[in-house]
Amino acid sequence: MLKLLVSIGIILPASAIQAQHTGKYLKEPLPQSWVADSLFQNNAIDYSWWKSFNDPQLDSIINVAIQNNYNVLTAINRISAARAQMRSAYGALLPSFGLTADFTRARSSKNADPLLPSIYSSQYNAAVDMSWEVDIFGKIRNQANAQRKLYQASEDDYQSVMVSLASQIASTYFQIRTAQQLLLVTDQNIKSQESILKITEVRYNTGLASQLDVAQAKSIFYNTQASRNSIMTTISNSINSLAVLMGTYPTQIRDAFMGAKDLPNPVHIIPVSIPGNLLLQRPDLRAAEKQIEAQAAQLGAAKADWLPSFFLNGAFGFSAPELNHLFEKNSQNWQIQPTMKWTIFNGGQRKEAVTAAKAVLEENINQFNLSMLSAVQEVESSMDAYKNSIREVNELRTVVNQGEVTLKLSIDLYKEGLTEFQNVLSAQQSLLQYQSSLTQSQGNTLVYLVELYKALGGGWDTENNNNR
Repeated sequence: MLKLLVSIGIILPASAIQAQHTGKYLKEPLPQSWVADSLFQNNAIDYSWWKSFNDPQLDSIINVAIQNNYNVLTAINRISAARAQMRSAYGALLPSFGLTADFTRARSSKNADPLLPSIYSSQYNAAVDMSWEVDIFGKIRNQANAQRKLYQASEDDYQSVMVSLASQIASTYFQIRTAQQLLLVTDQNIKSQESILKITEVRYNTGLASQLDVAQAKSIFYNTQASRNSIMTTISNSINSLAVLMGTYPTQIRDAFMGAKDLPNPVHIIPVSIPGNLLLQRPDLRAAEKQIEAQAAQLGAAKADWLPSFFLNGAFGFSAPELNHLFEKNSQNWQIQPTMKWTIFNGGQRKEAVTAAKAVLEENINQFNLSMLSAVQEVESSMDAYKNSIREVNELRTVVNQGEVTLKLSIDLYKEGLTEFQNVLSAQQSLLQYQSSLTQSQGNTLVYLVELYKALGGGWDTENNNNR
């Protein structure tokens, strides 16, 4: 009998659930490996990846956010709600008991029979009743199993929130530090341009240069000064965003970013593991798998509606006209009522319920496959962006070095009157652009690295999590 019920999907044993691993729902096989590169190695990811940057301030910010972030707190509440719903669903497997007690005082009608006097009567009753749906065909078990899978999915959703939170904080933090470095580069160029402006003014006053040189030098100088404002706005906006992630107000963290800090080395050897193990690391994919299993259990419950339901009802109590005789042996009464209920026809509701459950199950499977394709695409894109950004940083360092040499030579030649001031201006503008591009590229590389860690599923070790 059990074999038959399993074959039509009504009962889903624990062994069958364990056998349903992620690969069962894939419609396209996963790639066997990622694109080979010396930056990546086939190891499991370190969940506390942000600690590899050796930045205590970043570690502290993430720890604060874990306690205060409202998305995290909401995810914890959802886990509590899902746990309660699961326990409620499993409670339906047990019999329910109720206690009733009542007292009745009655008088017969005198007008019913004028020859008889009115009769007064009293009745005391106390009873314990029981109701139990015997889950022979697994309907309740499937419903409870569905709630258990949804509870597990809520835990995976919590992990997804933690992964997202860690990556958002790290990206925003590096954006702040990058903007601060851009501000330093701008200030250094302002000082350089100010010294060149003084040179042109001296040469103009001695008749060795035209007023055009002075005007052009001033234009470059004041334009660079003006660019500081947009950088300051970027820093302020990023601090505001970081404050929201930390669950606090910007004024409470702004002082912590008064001074600039060097950007950490963006070159890391990343453990990317193999594509198949990605499923074990990404909580959003685990949650999607749990959603499939929950819907499969709901489908089993819908199919069980086609079969009869069995109930066992009973009661045991006491009844007596006088309270002092209520609990005597002769006042006892009881009943037991086994019941079978089998719906033969209900207007096609059961058929449509099964059809709807199958459609939702297929929808969940399709969504899971889409999520898997997106996950692989995210990892591939993040790997490409990261390694190409590192190459860009190395090449821009060479460009900056040449730009510094060009500016120095052009200034020396201008002082000797051997070149036009336009060459100095061009060298100034180019150097500022090269240095800004290098700084921005270093910051982008760190952000790409964070996105890669996120795509790989890193961000929170639930086994060591004591925050819930």
